[in-house]
Amino acid sequence: MKYRDEFRYSTDELSWTFHQAAKEELVAFAEATRFHRDGTTDLWHLTVDNIQARARRFWGIEDEDNRYALPDYLTDCSAPWARALVGMYGEKSTYPAALSPDQGAFLKNLVLNINPCTVVEIGCYTGGSTVWIASGLEQLGGEGTIHSVDLFNEIFPFPPFHYEYLPDSLAAARELVASAQLAERVQFYKMDSKRMGMQVGKRLRAPIDLLFIDGDHSIQGCLADFLLFYPHVATGGYVVMHDIYPKYSGHEGPRYVINHCVRNSLSTEILEVKTYPENRGMAVIRKRGADPKLHLAGALLRTAITGWPVVKRLPIGGTVARSVLKRAIGVGRSQ
Repeated sequence: MKYRDEFRYSTDELSWTFHQAAKEELVAFAEATRFHRDGTTDLWHLTVDNIQARARRFWGIEDEDNRYALPDYLTDCSAPWARALVGMYGEKSTYPAALSPDQGAFLKNLVLNINPCTVVEIGCYTGGSTVWIASGLEQLGGEGTIHSVDLFNEIFPFPPFHYEYLPDSLAAARELVASAQLAERVQFYKMDSKRMGMQVGKRLRAPIDLLFIDGDHSIQGCLADFLLFYPHVATGGYVVMHDIYPKYSGHEGPRYVINHCVRNSLSTEILEVKTYPENRGMAVIRKRGADPKLHLAGALLRTAITGWPVVKRLPIGGTVARSVLKRAIGVGRSQ
């Protein structure tokens, strides 16, 4: 909760914002570093400045200046989108969470080759990938639009994924897109991707030509994003997944979806791409046609999500709900 220039957190909220650090450990740290605690409301008080400083101390983050190396094709370009990206890559919060310049260029070139009209991006962060994609749409002309979905929560330092505190990621993304002069190409959705996935058929007038999944990287989160959105991808459309190599990315979700859904489907083609400077990997998946198993899995997942509160109240509701969810995520799995 924000109050004037302060953010106030309960112990549970503080534990969550520090990425589920043990509450006892966090309370001991907070007291040792003299966090202010309101005895009446039992809330910890933090300012923007000391959130960054104390989070860095909590995680033992060294004061290093790690940033992506910028290629000449980006720094020598005078277009507004390129100038905006150069500025973004100069921010400490960019590395390593945002797409590298070469990965962004890969996305843009894919857009230029497949000429999509409707693009959906799951996971925006501060808008870097959004600008790369939107710049391709702008170069093509036409009516191409990117629909960018993210929770847009405040970002706390959490090595090795985040090293800087960012209080308002949506404001940062809007500012970046505006400075790139691409605001007319972008529509932001501050919401959970599962909620968007349940509504995508109503919110979008046309099938999805390009779906970029780079949001919740857990197995459950990535699987839900794929199963909920994939039925809405046009035949001949593309799905791109980021961070597909767990050894380098530290994430299991994208690899799980590829192994248990994509590679078991006869209606998809997939190309795995090594990436630079860190081989987190990207996968380009082409939807050749409808896959009844994947569509059934998506339908089961939607049923589980909408019916969970009701089913859970039944005498054996918890067991039924869990069974439905397991079936939803198991349809595409190898035997």
